[in-house]
Amino acid sequence: MSYWNSEQRSCVRYRRHFLVDNSVFHGELSAALMSAGLRLVSDSAFIPAF
Repeated sequence: MSYWNSEQRSCVRYRRHFLVDNSVFHGELSAALMSAGLRLVSDSAFIPAF
């Protein structure tokens, strides 16, 4: 019984750790995409639209 409890606890802890890592990864990814998009927009601003 105690073995199953420790297994369950470690699984929950791992899942929480994975969720936190995933949210941090998504935040960094969206920030990188936003900076890349801003760089593309600022680069294309110098190109005439005509």
